[in-house]
Amino acid sequence: MLFYIVLFLFLLIIGIYTDKEIISINDKTIISQKFYAKIMCFILLIIACIRYNIGTDYDLYQGIYESGIEKQLELGWLYFSISNLLRNIGLDYQFLLFLNSAIFMIAVYFLIQKYSPYKYISILILLGSYTYFSSLNTFRQFSSISLIILALILFYKYKKIIFAFLIILLAIGLHKSAIVFLPLFIFKVIKIRLTVYQILLWVCLCSFFLLSEELKSLIFNQVLNMNAFFGEKYTGSVFIADNNRSLVNQIFYLFYWIVTFTFVQQKKNRGEKLDWIESCFLLYFILNSFLPYSTLVIRLNYLFSLLSVIIFPRFILLQNKSGTRNIIKIIIIIIFFIRMISVLMNNGDGVVPYETIFNNFE
Repeated sequence: MLFYIVLFLFLLIIGIYTDKEIISINDKTIISQKFYAKIMCFILLIIACIRYNIGTDYDLYQGIYESGIEKQLELGWLYFSISNLLRNIGLDYQFLLFLNSAIFMIAVYFLIQKYSPYKYISILILLGSYTYFSSLNTFRQFSSISLIILALILFYKYKKIIFAFLIILLAIGLHKSAIVFLPLFIFKVIKIRLTVYQILLWVCLCSFFLLSEELKSLIFNQVLNMNAFFGEKYTGSVFIADNNRSLVNQIFYLFYWIVTFTFVQQKKNRGEKLDWIESCFLLYFILNSFLPYSTLVIRLNYLFSLLSVIIFPRFILLQNKSGTRNIIKIIIIIIFFIRMISVLMNNGDGVVPYETIFNNFE
């Protein structure tokens, strides 16, 4: 666990030199934000690529790769094709991990580079929200989600509709759950008003705390019969008695809700409109408020955790005074650092302790 703590502090200390509101020379940053994002994303990529026996899925997918049974298990045509290609040219399982990690970090890099006003805050949230560590475990789904993120950027920022559509097909080929994210592309034609956004946030908040998980499960599985749709992976999408959200989970939902509601109100006061990231983030609250807490919700949250690395820095930027912005930065960094530590102390899906492939040569 010490390795991850040192990593977080390293990213923080170097990141401070990219923030001219904290330290600067002639009102200029000492280190360029773009340079910081490139180097730190590359470092995180290397850490992910050279990992060994990290994550609860590591041994599972290694056995599948070495047995060549991806097609029988219906793990997705693209995942099977990639695995088969790597096996045919004599590359071992580690190269598959490298490819998955590269897809994820490329998506993270472009998302942060294009949209984050405080890139070091975004990278710290990537670790603190545990999204980066989760990518070391459920890497097939993270590769799929990463492609969806790239498709969203191509679709909304660069207007590359056909190219984005092809990327979506690849994402579905890696993990069928990518189909669930297709509604994220409707905000090209459907614009959510800020007042409507706030009303929906209030509805979500009431549903989250007032509707029981048993009732949500009944509606989801019995009335809508949706559990069969997620049969590929989410046999745990049926709510299990006593498998309620932890207090920490509820507190973080409320924390996200307060930040998002305040963020929307401040944009409303400024007369600004929502962009696609902010519109898509509304689905985080809808997903967590109306679906039963389950493996399904946990896995689909991964994409919205990635979007949160943009929401929080934007929230900071909206504050009028630099002193206020710096105080909020400190609070956010401390909160996510504590969250990271708390999850790591519970072994966090098998990512503790960190081991590398070089251990095999000792």
